[in-house]
Amino acid sequence: ENIILLGLWLIILESLGNIMNNLIGVIGGLGPKATTYFMDLVIDNTVSESDQDNVDMLVCQYSSIPDRTNFILGKSNDSPVPEMVDCAKILDREGCKYIVIPCNTASYFFDEIQKEVSAKVINILEETSKVVLKDNPKRIGLMATDGTIKSGAYHKFIDNDLLFVPDSEYQAKVMNIIYDKVKKNKEVSLEEFEEILNYFRKNGCEIIILGCTELSVVYSYLKIRYNDIVDSLTVLAKKTVEVSGKKLKEL
Repeated sequence: ENIILLGLWLIILESLGNIMNNLIGVIGGLGPKATTYFMDLVIDNTVSESDQDNVDMLVCQYSSIPDRTNFILGKSNDSPVPEMVDCAKILDREGCKYIVIPCNTASYFFDEIQKEVSAKVINILEETSKVVLKDNPKRIGLMATDGTIKSGAYHKFIDNDLLFVPDSEYQAKVMNIIYDKVKKNKEVSLEEFEEILNYFRKNGCEIIILGCTELSVVYSYLKIRYNDIVDSLTVLAKKTVEVSGKKLKEL
């Protein structure tokens, strides 16, 4: 079934050719809502007076890619890497100069994807860490999936002494929001989200990373903005505008 799907993708994409300049490839579906919100963020962060001023993107919404956290934690033997590589190769073949992955957990497999394509893959973990470390915070809170935390993906870019992760009780609350609410299209209340944010603040976190793109979705529809929050999906969207050659909006 997946082979047939990829074949149809190739037929459609080959008809497009390389008609778009500075084309950005998006490995999407990780999860689906995060991908569509990412596209909105790219548009919202681009200076445009016409359609043509916006970023050209080719999106592979491959939602059937196996769950990343379950594989990292050993709860599943279904690796997401083959499907992610297939998607990346399609985007690479169609002339994408850059590839982005709007998913923190999936970026654990960054090296395995980058080595298979000539396009430059933008690492959401690295770009978010650069933004967070810019102001030299003394303690950084990480809201993310069990997969991202247990894999130590952010620890590659942020010193262990700086990074604070929740205890088991609050990590379960984070996972509940991600898997039992957003991924199931259920609403998250402001109270339950702010309870977790305040937990980080009480533990001395000067900056809190929204290190899961489903959390970015929550942050958006709750319509809250805090100076101590760094949203990884917004960071990736801004970087996407920059590398595309379009003009980044100063918000």
